[in-house]
Amino acid sequence: FGLGNPAVSPEGKIYLTAEGRIYPTGNNDQYLYLFVLSPENGEIIWTRTVSTSGYRASALAVSSNGNAYFFYIRYPVSCVILHLTAISSLGEPLWEKTFSEYNPQPPVIDAYENLYFALNKRIYGFDKQGEQLWQYSLSDADAPWNWYQADIGVVLSSDGALYLSGLGASVALK
Repeated sequence: FGLGNPAVSPEGKIYLTAEGRIYPTGNNDQYLYLFVLSPENGEIIWTRTVSTSGYRASALAVSSNGNAYFFYIRYPVSCVILHLTAISSLGEPLWEKTFSEYNPQPPVIDAYENLYFALNKRIYGFDKQGEQLWQYSLSDADAPWNWYQADIGVVLSSDGALYLSGLGASVALK
């Protein structure tokens, strides 16, 4: 199994993704799990099988109410599909969106539980129900580097500005 980077909820619960193959079952599928652990003793509070063909989850983002948001890549028969998934604080699936872009980083979450993230030369805003609020496409003048192959970091400042950084350059959006 491979473990993802943990995230901690405001109440201290530890969220963690794990991925791996289960050979004894006779299949060769790549499973993806989400675990929530107790901060007091590390015991599992709940676990959710996110995908039976998921692979390479991004780091998690956890909202103030304990909902988890993260990307993972799924490999169907002839292509690669990027999924953004939302799991409730109780381990129930809330929604899932698919994208054709790559190199996901974890989304950032504002006080209203809106999500912001960058994929390639596009920045997205989604609400907590999974509805797209907006999309902004960067021009080469905005971002003169190859975002397609870059890991793009997104930070939300206290004044509501989004800051993006990748390959030695930065962009600020308000």
